Amino acid sequence: MLFGCSLLGNLNPYIEDFFNYDSVGKKTDAESFRIISKRIQINCSSMVFLSDNLSELKACQAAGVTPILVIRSHNRDLLDSSIQQSLPYKYIKSFEELEFY
Repeated sequence: MLFGCSLLGNLNPYIEDFFNYDSVGKKTDAESFRIISKRIQINCSSMVFLSDNLSELKACQAAGVTPILVIRSHNRDLLDSSIQQSLPYKYIKSFEELEFY
């Protein structure tokens, strides 16, 4: 998996569980986020979901999860100033931009 080959080595020991289509459903379905919330016993309102897919962000927000749009090479057009003003989500271009409270 992706987390086993990071710049900082294997991060898998720091991750308690993985969720995929087979275990919770599509990321474009709000119910998937509710299922994850129940499994990890954390309210949706305390969760954050990062994605480069606007449909996934819409679903997580519908479940009460905080959405963060990740700007990547294939969706950099979203940084156009006219589009930025209409983005309904906070966005980041790097994990270094994440704010923790």
